Amino acid sequence: MSLSLTTHLPVPLDFVAFACEHMHDAVYLIDWTFKFKYVNQSACQTLGYSQDELLNMGVADIDFSLSPVTINAMHQKVIEQGYACFETRHQRKDGSSFPVEVNITQFQYNNENMSLCVVRDITERKRLSFEKQQLIDVLEESADFISYADLNHTILFINVAGLRMVGLDENTTFSTLQINDLHPRWVIELLTETAIPTALACGVWRGESALLHRNGYELPVSQCIVAHKDENGHPKFLSTIMREISSDKTRAEQLKLLEHAFNHIGEAVFLISRYAQLIQVNNEACRLLGYDQQELLTLSLEDIALDFNTQVWTDFCRTAQNQALSKTFETTLRCQSGALLPIEVNLNHIIYHDQPFIMALVRDISERKRMENLLILREREFRTLADSLPDPLCRYDCDTRRTYINPAWVKSGAIIDNVLGKTFDEAEPCPTLPNFSHEYQRRVREVLATGQPQTWDFVLDNVTPPRFFLFLFIPEIDDEQQVIGALAIARDLTPLRRSEQALSQREQELRTLVDNLPISVVRYDDQYRRIFFNPSFLKTFSTSVEKIYGSTPKQQWFAANISGAQFTEVLETAKRTGKIQETLIEWQNPTGALSCYALKIVPEFDNHGRINSLLSLGFDISERRQQQIAESNRQRVFEKIAHGDNLKGVLEQVALYVESSKLGSYCSILLLDDNVNEIEMVVAPSLPKTQPYQLSPLNP
Repeated sequence: MSLSLTTHLPVPLDFVAFACEHMHDAVYLIDWTFKFKYVNQSACQTLGYSQDELLNMGVADIDFSLSPVTINAMHQKVIEQGYACFETRHQRKDGSSFPVEVNITQFQYNNENMSLCVVRDITERKRLSFEKQQLIDVLEESADFISYADLNHTILFINVAGLRMVGLDENTTFSTLQINDLHPRWVIELLTETAIPTALACGVWRGESALLHRNGYELPVSQCIVAHKDENGHPKFLSTIMREISSDKTRAEQLKLLEHAFNHIGEAVFLISRYAQLIQVNNEACRLLGYDQQELLTLSLEDIALDFNTQVWTDFCRTAQNQALSKTFETTLRCQSGALLPIEVNLNHIIYHDQPFIMALVRDISERKRMENLLILREREFRTLADSLPDPLCRYDCDTRRTYINPAWVKSGAIIDNVLGKTFDEAEPCPTLPNFSHEYQRRVREVLATGQPQTWDFVLDNVTPPRFFLFLFIPEIDDEQQVIGALAIARDLTPLRRSEQALSQREQELRTLVDNLPISVVRYDDQYRRIFFNPSFLKTFSTSVEKIYGSTPKQQWFAANISGAQFTEVLETAKRTGKIQETLIEWQNPTGALSCYALKIVPEFDNHGRINSLLSLGFDISERRQQQIAESNRQRVFEKIAHGDNLKGVLEQVALYVESSKLGSYCSILLLDDNVNEIEMVVAPSLPKTQPYQLSPLNP
């Protein structure tokens, strides 16, 4: 009985379900909300969930790498194309994840969009791909020629190093190359007749051959050919590894490089025989002495080194040979010009082909000698200055060792012991001042550690009267900005402090005197601001410190006869000319009486003869001024009578005379006849016009 292949029998649904359940790949049926409608056993086993658990889950529960936006975009693509395939990662119930390949097919069932997803675990594929890429990376990074070809000798792959060895570009198309294109003719015959047949028969062939560079030269190599077979044991392709073995050329290149380095080293090199003959010299040696190489090689050591005659050199070579001696010392060489060049030379004894030689490395130390001489000069200058310094000075190295103490420091033995060559830990602290020693040492160590200078005020209070010192701790810095030591300078400030105390006492006495003077005292700075005033000034003008301090006459002014601007002009004149200026100011005090002060403006000079402030001294002449005004008013009374002025005018002048004679009073005059009838009346002429009625004699 036979079954026609053209007959399409309906497949039972239970057979389809059985097939899905036993598929190795995971199968998911997903509705349009991306929820699972069906999952097979492979899906459950792969993810570690039961079927019931998965049917209550969706795509987002097992694929955290796809965002909702990405899922919707993928779903739209499936709707448009009916199919999609992509890679992602699924997460198991235990939290671990693994790479998968997802194949989605879109269809409709009962007017509802459904998706059938077949998911394959590609962990092994990824691992193999990674290992393959690692192998490719190794091949590409190898310095050997690595290649493989098919059995028709067509090249399938050559690594980058191999392409360079034959002069090919890295973008060369391999399919156009044959094995014969890479080798010279004699190697082609070797490969065709022996090497490749042996590899095909035995699996491997090893030997020496050569590569043919595109420039035409041959590159000798050691070569290994391997025949790779399929699962049935049939040869499938060939691979080869070739390593360059042109050792002679490499040796020549090395010697060339060595010669280049020998001639470009920064120090002069002399190769000298035991007979003091110059065997070889480099370019620096020629430049240093002013010879060309041929001239220099005709000379002996004695011609250029005056300290080494033949006998001295022979004795040195004999000693060096017996003791394998290497010696470094300073000497001089004579240049072609006759000048002597200071050098540092290092002599090394070597044996070559059983013959002794001396390799001399010579360094020009002219600059170092110049710097040493300069350093000696600077040190001598420092010693001269420090020895003459009246202040005690001590120098420390980085280990707190005292390396120098000047004579002034030696004389100050009561402050610190003068032990040279000892560190703080080695020297005993001052027994009479243990706290001083501790703080002094702490500051020196801190300056050495930080490189920052410090100052320290110290009072020696165990003597009467006390002595005052200012210690300066200064780091010494070299050209590389490294701390190499520290200087400690002790300056005796006792006379200065005592002068300051005396000055402070005198200033306090002067302040007491000024504060109690009956005259007003004001000091103006160079901007005419009030920076000092005594209590008499505040009392005279009935003002406060808050209002006056820092103000100028234009801002705060009290006089009526001149303005603040006019007084500022007086200050400017005193500042400009340097001469004392005088002026008069008048005003009415709160009682209404006239106040009058004579001001004397005195310029104040600094140590350089420049005017830096102005002192205003105010003298109260109010009483004298009142007497002058009263006398003037009395004279005017007689003048009015003599001139025949009317009665009212005479009476007003009499009232003014009375008011000016008695400060703070007002005078009204009522003239009556014998019948007590009013003849004339004058009401306090100095009172404001708004108030005369209140002081009228008829209205007491």
